[in-house]
Amino acid sequence: MDLGNIFLIMALITTIYAIAAQVHGIRSRNIALIESTRNAIFANAILFTFAALWLFYLLISRDFQNIYVAGYTSRDLPLFYTIGAFWAGQEGSFLLWGWLLSIYAAIVVFTSKKDDMLTWNCTAILMLVMLFLVFMLEFIANPFNRYNFIPPDGAGLNPLLQDPGEFFHPTTLFIGYAGFAVPFSFAMAGILINND
Repeated sequence: MDLGNIFLIMALITTIYAIAAQVHGIRSRNIALIESTRNAIFANAILFTFAALWLFYLLISRDFQNIYVAGYTSRDLPLFYTIGAFWAGQEGSFLLWGWLLSIYAAIVVFTSKKDDMLTWNCTAILMLVMLFLVFMLEFIANPFNRYNFIPPDGAGLNPLLQDPGEFFHPTTLFIGYAGFAVPFSFAMAGILINND
């Protein structure tokens, strides 16, 4: 099993734990349980960072046994575009999105008061969004799937994507996509609190 898959499985486990513990902790007012979800959210961000760094490593080292690397890079592709190939396909884009969302969730937890009911509900909703992304990464669009052979070269990056804008435009979009989950989760948390 690829190391990236191990990181994603562990991220899935921490995400499920964070949701279950947060919801149960809110219902039972168990502060210790809610504190443990803070640690799970931090662990989730660390695991996503490791997964992203591993994909960068696979791309830069041109590990063509990795299906994603073989599909979006080649031996003659410049390093700049090899790094940009991270988000050239659906699998890498989902990983970038999940990575950014995990960082935002960790920032929300780190900057919040420990007894803030709104933030408790907010992080539970953020982790529900994260559950969708990590499920997609693990079971639908996994960037760490491997061939059972090693191709001599990759297919290369689509020539339309070989532009400096490809390096900056998608990252800016995904920073926004992941960022919008934070006000959305606070709004949903406010609705949930007012309905209780």
